[in-house]
Amino acid sequence: MLQTGVHSDEIFIVDDDGLVRNSLSIVFTLAGYQVMTFTEGTSLVLTARVRIPACILLDMCMPAPSGLDTLKQLDAANYPAPIFIVSGRGDIPSAVEAIKNGAFDFIEKQMDARSIV
Repeated sequence: MLQTGVHSDEIFIVDDDGLVRNSLSIVFTLAGYQVMTFTEGTSLVLTARVRIPACILLDMCMPAPSGLDTLKQLDAANYPAPIFIVSGRGDIPSAVEAIKNGAFDFIEKQMDARSIV
């Protein structure tokens, strides 16, 4: 059962790259957020169905399920928290596909930490 309240101080980060996961976790923790990380989409979906974070950062390119598949499983357009797709391949077709499937925004990974917080 999905909790009705949003955990405004909690962020879910989903990325199969440990360096990216850890870096983002450090940045958001230093900014005052509680962070929960996931290595793949299936665990995120199970958790996100019972807990609502302030937002989700979801890597587009992961082994099955992909970020796009995970976005669809969460029914992102109707999910109570914004879901940001993060990708090292910031191409327009991928961004359009993510937005059409309910992503709040599309963020390229090649950026400094200050631009994401």
